[in-house]
Amino acid sequence: MRTRLLVRTLTRLALLLALAVASAGCHSGVISLHGIEGTDGGAVGDAIADAGPSAEHFFTTQVQPTLETRCGGCHGAARSAPDFLRPDPDVRTALLAYPALIDLTSPRTSRILTKGDHSGPALATAEADAVRTWIELEAAEGTMVTPVERELATTPVEIHEGFNQLPLDVIGLPATSLHFVAARVGDGMFLDSVQLSTGPMGAVLAHPVFVAWIEGVPHPDPVDRFAGLMLEVDPNSSASFDTGTVVLTDMPAGALLSVHFTIASPMTTPTMPGVDGGVPMPPPSSGCSQLAAFRTSAVPSLRTYCTRCHGGGNPSATGSMDMSDIGATADATAMLGCNQILGRISATAPSTSGLFTQPDPAGGSTHAFHFGTSRELDTFRTSLLTWFEMEAP
Repeated sequence: MRTRLLVRTLTRLALLLALAVASAGCHSGVISLHGIEGTDGGAVGDAIADAGPSAEHFFTTQVQPTLETRCGGCHGAARSAPDFLRPDPDVRTALLAYPALIDLTSPRTSRILTKGDHSGPALATAEADAVRTWIELEAAEGTMVTPVERELATTPVEIHEGFNQLPLDVIGLPATSLHFVAARVGDGMFLDSVQLSTGPMGAVLAHPVFVAWIEGVPHPDPVDRFAGLMLEVDPNSSASFDTGTVVLTDMPAGALLSVHFTIASPMTTPTMPGVDGGVPMPPPSSGCSQLAAFRTSAVPSLRTYCTRCHGGGNPSATGSMDMSDIGATADATAMLGCNQILGRISATAPSTSGLFTQPDPAGGSTHAFHFGTSRELDTFRTSLLTWFEMEAP
């Protein structure tokens, strides 16, 4: 497989560009290079050295300018999104060490390539080819990466009454989020239906601490109510935080909230056979188990009321809850959509889930859509809970 990878890499290099002589610069930071075959560099390492540019040189000249132009506005040092382009100690090191972003065992499935069109600009075909070529060069050279130690905390955000979602991409858990329904109580906030909803890699979390940021000063939850909590959640599944409720007694208007963890990592998942390097695949028992009922009972209502925004029409809404796959004919794809909805319904109080409280015409939420009448909402809620009750163990 390594030989085929080397051939593909060199072929793509020849097609993309005719670069100058290979750089002989050293590779710094937490990255060390060695040959794939043998301790002295091996045949593959010698072939790369003789055949073309080093991975570092290719990145600096062909990849870094593109990523800084396309992605730097959100993913740079002063980030509003995961800061994988921070120059600490340098951009290449930061990018390679960022959790779950670059896959040296299967370059083409790297999340930086498979993320696709999101709220930021997508890479053009030639740009994506250059990024993939760089990752293949790193793999062929035998780049070894030791992930840098990062603070395991969500980005502080202002929460509002109703449904809220805190993405965990920033701590290396793609397509995974913490969500809850918030209600103001005096100068504090009551968080109900607190759940973790995982993506295709699952999640292991330990000791979450809710931190209120008041005028820029952090105030950790003095109760430290989750000191002994350890959550291990299968891919494309959801789980409640203990009782599913949190009371923040000091959370005035305008305060921000972040959640900190002592452990935050993906679960080890099986891989699909026959795919180069494999891709994560959830165990058969995880996620939705009643796909037929979901299609019959829930999908028609979701299509009628929700998919105009959450099915791709509104990037912000789709990023919060992606319903673009709910109507897919392929079971594996429809399952992804089903899991998105399953993770948004509280196991302890299903009828008060954010799916129903946010569009409630009598609820006073700031959600962009509200049902015209309470009867319409009741019909919508009944259709989803008919399926959800079949999912419940």
